[in-house]
Amino acid sequence: MPSINLYIYIAVLIVNILLGAIRFKHLSIAMRILFLLVFSTLMNTIISEAVSYDDYYLVIHTFLPLHFMLNCAIYLKLIRSIITKKAIFFVGILFTIFCIINPIYIQKTNQFPKNALLIECFLLTAMSCIYFYQMLDEIKREKIIHQSTFWFNSAMMQFYSAGFIVYSLHSYLERTNKTLLINLYSFIWFTDVIMHLLFVIAISIDRKKEYVKIRY
Repeated sequence: MPSINLYIYIAVLIVNILLGAIRFKHLSIAMRILFLLVFSTLMNTIISEAVSYDDYYLVIHTFLPLHFMLNCAIYLKLIRSIITKKAIFFVGILFTIFCIINPIYIQKTNQFPKNALLIECFLLTAMSCIYFYQMLDEIKREKIIHQSTFWFNSAMMQFYSAGFIVYSLHSYLERTNKTLLINLYSFIWFTDVIMHLLFVIAISIDRKKEYVKIRY
């Protein structure tokens, strides 16, 4: 029987999707991609609950590269540096290849894809840091809390940095302290909900043009 946590999570995802659908024509390209990302997350969640336990991890393996590529697409729209854009594009391809190899040779489709999730969290935390640095180098027309990209990037930073820490400890805690590991995954669920609540703010206030870049 689905837990109350699942219903809360799905409700937050649906709020994102409804709001994104209503405001879609007013959203920037980055936030439109975010809308697609949240929609794919909802599909991932529903399918994961619908399949048998044996196929649960297969769903995670399948959706993981899609989620990463959508996140990369968002940062490709937000980040200015051509070199960084090329690096993100290259990393996206490499990660997708790894996600194909991982279930074949390393972590099978009936195993939790900890390695891929750990790499994903590290890379997306790095992209978030890069974009925060860029935001400090731009002239804004409005306060930072009025910028949709601030809320999006804050959401990414808090969730994926927390995920990186938990997935780094997963193997050790699985052997030594499963109770703590379960509690940490409860914390990850909480940060996931917070991330999507911050996405609601980002989608709510987003406009197609919201900052002026420095021109030389």
